[in-house]
Amino acid sequence: MAATRFLALASRRLSLHGAKFLTKQGVLLLLFGLAIFASFRYETFLTPLNVMNIMRQNSMLALVALGMTIVILSGGIDLSVGALVALGGVVAAMLAGQGSFVAIIGGITSATLFGLVNGLLVSRARIQPFVVTLFTASAARGLALSITEEKSIAVSETASGLVWLGRGFIGPAQSRLYK
Repeated sequence: MAATRFLALASRRLSLHGAKFLTKQGVLLLLFGLAIFASFRYETFLTPLNVMNIMRQNSMLALVALGMTIVILSGGIDLSVGALVALGGVVAAMLAGQGSFVAIIGGITSATLFGLVNGLLVSRARIQPFVVTLFTASAARGLALSITEEKSIAVSETASGLVWLGRGFIGPAQSRLYK
């Protein structure tokens, strides 16, 4: 009788630990499961070339997510991040004719100025971050659409450094992986 009760309690504890693990790590398990499925379904999925391509394509998203993690952990929220990235890209593309350095500095500066406005409105004017960043996101997105007249911008050939950086290659390490 005692052994049966012990097994029942142990089984319940194990199922509770399993449920807690799934609620905390369920998305990660799903990602691993999807990667395993894709590796069986597509023979080129786990090749170094494809893995590097996936990492290159998601590197900017990872940098933005890292910054947003810090914001969220500190108890804040910023809804304007995507729009500021878009505005910075538009400004950089438009300044590309003046060289890569000017384009990169211009893109960073435009996003930084909007970030400064966010910070001042939240800290000095005491407006809620949700409202401020929602407003800033709308303003930045509207400005980017207005500047481009809702058309694509061709990056000048004189900004070869900007094009090179946009393709995601930094340093010689990646070129050695492909050989």
